Amino acid sequence: MAKSKRATTTSSWNEFNTFSKLIYPELQNKLKYPERSSKFFDEQTWVRKRGEKNGPYDGAFKNETGVILLIEAKKEDHKLLNKDEEQLFDYCLGGFPVPPPYALLSNGVEYKWFKRLKNKEDEFSYAPCDPIPWKKAVEEKGAGLLTEQLTLKQTIRLLKSVREKIFNDLTDQFFPSGYKFSSAKLGAHKKGFDKILFTRKSFVDPTLEDANDAVVIKSVLSSIALSITLKILFVKIITDRKNDPFPEKFKKEISKQAKNFPGILKAEPYDALEISDSCEKYISEIMASASITQALVFEGRSNPIGDIWDGLVESEELDLQVKSLGNVYTPPFIVNFMTDLAESTLESWKNISVLEPSCGSGHFVREIYSRIRDSYLGVTGNEEKVIQAHKQSMKNLRALDIDPFAVQTTQLGMFLELYRIPAIWNAIAPEGKFDFGTVVHVGDYLDSGFFSTIENFNPDLIIGNPPYGIKVSDSFSTTTKLGSKDSYGYFIQKSIDRVSNGGKIIFILSNSFMTISSHLGVRKEILQKTKIHSIVQLHRNTFPRDVFPCILTLEKITSPTEMANHTYDYYDAWPIHPKNQKEKLDNCFKYILGTSKNLTDEDLFKKYIIPQEIISFNNNLPIFGASPTLFLYCVEKSYKNFVKETSISFGKKKNLIKGRILQRSKGTTIELAELNEIAESKVGLQTGDNKKYVRKSELISGGPVKGGYDNIDRKLIVKDSFLNALTDAQRIDLISNGIDVLNYEKDQYYVPYNKGSEQKTDLGQLNNFWNETEYWINWSRKAVHEMKNSDRARFQNEAYYFRKGITYSYTGLYSPTFRMNFIGPFDVGGSSIFPKFEEEPEYLLAVLCCTFVRYIVKNFIEHTPNTQKGSIEKIPIPLVEESIKKDIVEKVRKIISLLHDGKNDDSDEYILKLDKYISTKVFKITEDEYLEITRWFKRRYPHFGKSKDA
Repeated sequence: MAKSKRATTTSSWNEFNTFSKLIYPELQNKLKYPERSSKFFDEQTWVRKRGEKNGPYDGAFKNETGVILLIEAKKEDHKLLNKDEEQLFDYCLGGFPVPPPYALLSNGVEYKWFKRLKNKEDEFSYAPCDPIPWKKAVEEKGAGLLTEQLTLKQTIRLLKSVREKIFNDLTDQFFPSGYKFSSAKLGAHKKGFDKILFTRKSFVDPTLEDANDAVVIKSVLSSIALSITLKILFVKIITDRKNDPFPEKFKKEISKQAKNFPGILKAEPYDALEISDSCEKYISEIMASASITQALVFEGRSNPIGDIWDGLVESEELDLQVKSLGNVYTPPFIVNFMTDLAESTLESWKNISVLEPSCGSGHFVREIYSRIRDSYLGVTGNEEKVIQAHKQSMKNLRALDIDPFAVQTTQLGMFLELYRIPAIWNAIAPEGKFDFGTVVHVGDYLDSGFFSTIENFNPDLIIGNPPYGIKVSDSFSTTTKLGSKDSYGYFIQKSIDRVSNGGKIIFILSNSFMTISSHLGVRKEILQKTKIHSIVQLHRNTFPRDVFPCILTLEKITSPTEMANHTYDYYDAWPIHPKNQKEKLDNCFKYILGTSKNLTDEDLFKKYIIPQEIISFNNNLPIFGASPTLFLYCVEKSYKNFVKETSISFGKKKNLIKGRILQRSKGTTIELAELNEIAESKVGLQTGDNKKYVRKSELISGGPVKGGYDNIDRKLIVKDSFLNALTDAQRIDLISNGIDVLNYEKDQYYVPYNKGSEQKTDLGQLNNFWNETEYWINWSRKAVHEMKNSDRARFQNEAYYFRKGITYSYTGLYSPTFRMNFIGPFDVGGSSIFPKFEEEPEYLLAVLCCTFVRYIVKNFIEHTPNTQKGSIEKIPIPLVEESIKKDIVEKVRKIISLLHDGKNDDSDEYILKLDKYISTKVFKITEDEYLEITRWFKRRYPHFGKSKDA
């Protein structure tokens, strides 16, 4: 032991100052160690110590190959003890595959030097030695291999580079001339590729089958590269834990370990292809240069494997995953909330069997596993209790996925959960091997054969994120008869069949099942066999992919009598952005879970309590999320004392139509009829070549055809005065024959073309009532003749062309929107409504443009971005006295006149007054209900929070 003299100080330095002002000068001045700023010095690098702990060493001097001297500094007034030596040795023997040759422990006064020793069993230790000058230190052979401790982000970057290297290597093997992916070049490997593709498609429609060779082959190669990368990650975890260097021949290690961990290291049929030896050598070198232990064990992340998976699946591959498998992985904050939701409906996790039918990268599996484990563990527990808690968790949990990668990743996460603590791992897998396939399976949830493998497993809870946006096969959809072929409906049906009586189902899925007509079969399954506990509507940016998700909680029932007086809770959190308004969303979640009574502003969040029974009085069985009293406007059958079906006289000629009478309050009733009873909704012309026949306004950008539409030459437009004055005979001739044109450069032969109109949301309101003509169509005799004789064109409902009516846009987030049409033909995307009984269309237009009608359509009829014709026809229309109707017609004409003259501010005032008048006086809703509708409008369309429409 050596001592150094120094001037006495009046203060005590910390470890950093001790090193900087005492230890380092001693090394540099007396032993000639290099400058701290040189490449030969490193400090405060995190390494794992022996005993599964971690920390940063204070300093290290190194050469080109690794660490020569590792330094542990202490405060200058700290007396060096044996435990300090042990701490230094922990760093040396724990954080390096090959320990450094020398080590130094010092407080700036005392200097303890140690030299590395090796016994006959190749075990390393350290013994005291004299001070080592730099010149002697660099001559020492066998420098300690510096294993850099990577963060999680750095680990993902490393694995991405590995994945890219593997992908390029596989590509070069099959396509050495470059990335010209073609099945013709696959040769003997084509069968293997076809098998992989078949596995990826499985029960879904062959999404990739119709794609070109390049897309298909690139998808398969990318998937294989990802699978191999996960296997490399597994080997890296094993070697880091044992302080072994990463093997130069890791392919042999993978084959060796596959017997012990078949689910992780076997991903049939992706195992058929291997990387080249040169690629293996390159990867071995970069994997040996760093440790990922800190990233996977010490960073305190609840789901590091899931984060790695999400990071590895790059945007292009993710797109392929979504298209072929419906994979959209659930954000951690949603996983936690859904698990909390499950916990609030269960008395305890103990003795609860849980199934996750589409486990993805294992987010739900890991969270639920930890909840079950903790329920058995309690507040405290000895080693044996901890082990039993893990064993019971595996007994109570099952998961599966159709994608071998997903299963591979989930099993890897379970392995890490057990492997990170030696005592647990040794008890669970005393021989160092475990088949996680007993818990997490590769399989198709919709394949009934799967359940024969877990015949005695009867789940009390089924939870997860089923795939959606993909279609089940024709044969499957025919036998199950749900109507829609979207896969998530079949996951709901299968889960209702499989869950125990009284068991719960909690899924996050697209909200399209709630009202859309194609999902009627799904709603029947839900309403006949379950009680809806709650629905939580979420923001469209909850996932990286633009979807409209909701969280659905169901309870299986055995008898319809259990439904008596049952209500469900609907929580509308649509406008609350998961990132920009995270605190507000967290508060909403707490409110839903009952841990907070403070409700967010009603403009952002709303709770409805809905009697489930009321849904059955509408033939479409809408599972809605809005005021049940306002839903009565859409009830189609006689319902208690609220709604009565009857025949009602309508219009000037007292036409008898099918309608209903709604009792609003004592002595206040309203007569209603569906739109299809008093008007006709018609789809229009399909030109077959819009680019050739259609022209646009200069103010409209592009168009839905390649290259966009050409601008109109305004001197060729037929005057409105001519079209408005058409007799019936002239109109019929114009429809049949078009316009005679002598000079196509000067004559007028372009007429207004009613197409779907884009919403200019920057104006703060929706385009309703009227707007300038945006499109025109060539209606010359020649053009009409060409279209009528074209196989691609379709003249639909042409008897209604050049008639006064209402055009509506049915596609888009803001659909449907309604406006007075232009006298001319109408497009398939600009479907039109025409009164049946010689009524003026302005009254219908006023009703259809009303905010309350938008509330009805989006909540009770069809809330999706594409509002179908049949849904438009179901809109309830109030049947009012002729005098009221006449007054409303005049108001609408005034609004259109103001809009036509560009007096938008004046028209806004009229629109606001008319909107409230239609809602409160014609529909007879209360002031409180009208306030709720305006708040709903803000929730539904946050961009219009200050909109004049609201």
